[in-house]
Amino acid sequence: MRQVGPKGYYLATAHNENRARPIASCSQYGGCVATVLNSVAHQAKSCGRDPSKLGRWAYVRLCGKKFDMPSSDNQVNEAADASRSRFSKDLVVISAYRPNPSGKGKSTVWAQHRSFFRSQGRQRDPREAFMVDLLRAITQWRDKGCEVIVGVDANEDVSSYQDSSFRQRLCSIG
Repeated sequence: MRQVGPKGYYLATAHNENRARPIASCSQYGGCVATVLNSVAHQAKSCGRDPSKLGRWAYVRLCGKKFDMPSSDNQVNEAADASRSRFSKDLVVISAYRPNPSGKGKSTVWAQHRSFFRSQGRQRDPREAFMVDLLRAITQWRDKGCEVIVGVDANEDVSSYQDSSFRQRLCSIG
């Protein structure tokens, strides 16, 4: 990022903010960054991260091009129609990390996330929680008229067409 320069990028970072790092360690597994560079950076409107603060995803929302929204034939309220005549379809770029299945060790991302959910009294599988929460966030952005691009380390074969696959779960929301 140092080579890009101070005005040539816009970014959002995410990492697990819910647990302190072990004293003996200088690192914590997991996290991600969403970055837009150069001529796209000036279109950045906002940025953020997974609301759980587990570092599961980060996003940058880009200002969309304004265009006329088609009016509905059955709408009679011209004032409401006029207020919607100029519509901006923003683009949300998401960088996401889905934990590997459970493994050995207390510092794996899966173990960190499981510990967080248990501390809240919730028995959630971290991989399933990731899917449910990300799909909900995407649906909310799309309901607001945004287009969404997801770049993800899904830790599974994303070409699978099985009903429970990452690919099919995304397809289920369009």
